[in-house]
Amino acid sequence: MGDEASCAFNESVSLTLRGSLNEQALRSSLTLLLERHDALRATFTDTGEEMRVSAAKPVDLPVVDLSNKSDRRPRRASHC
Repeated sequence: MGDEASCAFNESVSLTLRGSLNEQALRSSLTLLLERHDALRATFTDTGEEMRVSAAKPVDLPVVDLSNKSDRRPRRASHC
């Protein structure tokens, strides 16, 4: 598969969160989401001929507090 073909399987989403964040609730929600949907844990071999589904595990979610940053302009995500 070429680079263009691999982009077909990648999608991104940006979220802006306001207010206090319940980190444990977010981690738990994401963990349950991944447990429920095999497709979110699926990867393809380099040839693209085989799909593998990883075992569900707790989400490791690093949290970075950006509330004190002065630059709050929206940033453009880079695309494949």
